[in-house]
Amino acid sequence: MSNRGDSRRYDARPGTLHEVRQRLIAALGAEHPELDPGQAEQALRDARAWTERPARELDTYFHERPTALRDPGAGFPVALRRLAKLLRDSGFDVTLPVCAGCGADQERMTLHDGRRLCATCRPRRAPKLCARCGKMGLIAARRPEGGICFRCYRVDPQVTQPCVECGQSRIPAVRREDGQPVCERCWDRPQRECSRCHTIDLVKALTTDGPICPRCYRDQRERGECGLCGDVAPLARRATETQPACCYRCYRRPTQHTTCAFCGQQRDCQRLAGEHWACRGCMPKPKRPCGHCGRSRPTAATWPLGPVCQPCYVRLRYGGRRCRTCGQVRPLTGCDDNGTGICGPCAGHASPPPCRTCATADAYAHGACARCLLRARLRDLLAAPTRQVPAHLTPLIDELTSTPNPVRMLTWLQTTTCSQLLGRLAASGEPISHATLDALPAGHDESYVRALLVRTNVLPPRQESLDRISPWLDRLLAERPPRHARLLQPYVQWELLRKARRQSARRRSVAGPALKIRAEALLILEFLSWLDSRKLTLATLRQGHLEDWLDAGPARRHDLCMFLTWAHRRGLTEAHDITPVRYSRNSRFLTDDERWAQLRECLNSDALPLRVRAGRALTLLYGLPASRIRHLTAADIQQSGTESYLSLRTSRTRRHHPG
Repeated sequence: MSNRGDSRRYDARPGTLHEVRQRLIAALGAEHPELDPGQAEQALRDARAWTERPARELDTYFHERPTALRDPGAGFPVALRRLAKLLRDSGFDVTLPVCAGCGADQERMTLHDGRRLCATCRPRRAPKLCARCGKMGLIAARRPEGGICFRCYRVDPQVTQPCVECGQSRIPAVRREDGQPVCERCWDRPQRECSRCHTIDLVKALTTDGPICPRCYRDQRERGECGLCGDVAPLARRATETQPACCYRCYRRPTQHTTCAFCGQQRDCQRLAGEHWACRGCMPKPKRPCGHCGRSRPTAATWPLGPVCQPCYVRLRYGGRRCRTCGQVRPLTGCDDNGTGICGPCAGHASPPPCRTCATADAYAHGACARCLLRARLRDLLAAPTRQVPAHLTPLIDELTSTPNPVRMLTWLQTTTCSQLLGRLAASGEPISHATLDALPAGHDESYVRALLVRTNVLPPRQESLDRISPWLDRLLAERPPRHARLLQPYVQWELLRKARRQSARRRSVAGPALKIRAEALLILEFLSWLDSRKLTLATLRQGHLEDWLDAGPARRHDLCMFLTWAHRRGLTEAHDITPVRYSRNSRFLTDDERWAQLRECLNSDALPLRVRAGRALTLLYGLPASRIRHLTAADIQQSGTESYLSLRTSRTRRHHPG
């Protein structure tokens, strides 16, 4: 690691070279007493810190920062890094100096404004005025008129040539055997065997073991806890003295971490005109009239029809129509003299190349349209360890690929935890079943994935409210004594669930019985815990004990009668007298006049929402309970000639139209 180009020099302390060396040996001994003077001298020699300049720089830095081996700081000399690395490899507890900008362990770092920075964080060369476009930018090449920026260099006639594939004038990326140029957009990058997964794919990086594919490259990235969102994920930025570690989802290329002039928060900001700094959310976005909808909004792209806002960009870019000029189905990004939408090539604007897979749509990314790219990423996500998609998951791929908005589905794949759960299930190599999902922690991801697999016929349908009770009960009894499980498991499985399934065959809704089963199971556990606190069992339970428990709690405790009856039939306890609570109901009925008055209110009043008035009218007319009304759909309304009918189970009720 060279020290050439450093903008800072360390002021040497007085003393001869021998005195400086003795001070360095003493400083190493103070930090690590187990390091004798002979070992310290050898370490300084191996770290190339024994000669005049590095020894004096290291001596000065140790004087300014005695704990430099544990807390190196940002402006350390290069000899300190060599010494710290040598001591760490020898087993000593030291902290290796890293880049003050990104926290990376880089071999070559230079000083800039008192901070040691790597090549990535080191400030770029100053921008200059371009001799062609007149804008400020980094100089890419020299021409007779002066230096030109990278924007002008990419269209410079001296370096661009017509691509043999697309005909566009671009900088050649490769040349064929006959010397014909191929641009980077049309170049098919070579594929090689990955040294880790042994699949044939594009090369993302070259390692000491050989080339690795993009998927293995993503898997080998350093993982850690993000200081912004708290998730454990691959880190895009390591923690430094001023910035926390950051994952790729939260990472935004910073300019300076300072106070935003608009919201007053400490965030990564960009400099505006003057001395003001603005964060990403407060950054002013100039508004221009959209060339498609006419509304004044921030511009997402500029097309032949003019500036386009973000909603119109998505609508036009991914909703191609047939161009009236050439007859091709493409995004209509231009307009003719009559204001009719035409495609980009007909308007003089180059359009993206067609998809290499289907050739029916424009390429979205990596040479494929959004739908073909979605299918490829779904195959990568759902591939088993053998790199083949299981046959039972093919309907899932077909269903997700047929979505009308593949771009939104691509975003769902990249950003949601549900897609990650699907990937983990497929990568396990085990068949996906309801039992597999039952073993997962209950939550939104598990419920969403199960519903998706059932809708695509990957999993058979089931009565979800009832079938989820068994795994819920297992988790509930995991922290209870085994004697509680021996009583509650057979009662719930063979008494409550069997009766609920018989009832579900006669009606559509099973949510009510499922909630009742859960409530009764919790009540029984509460009763069994009370018995344990009194040193009682079901066999020693007496009527007086039971009445004490009933009187000390709410009325819902009387619902224990079914469990005690079941236990008595099996000889687990003696007969007990417990009467279920009869909840009083309103016995007053509406008169005909009151009923017709409420029906007229449902028809004419606007005080209540329409859906509430419709449900109330069905109850007043046909006596339907709310549990049945909530399951009615538009398909239950049938038309026969001029008459309308409402289907209720197997009968049809005629709907009378007012007036």
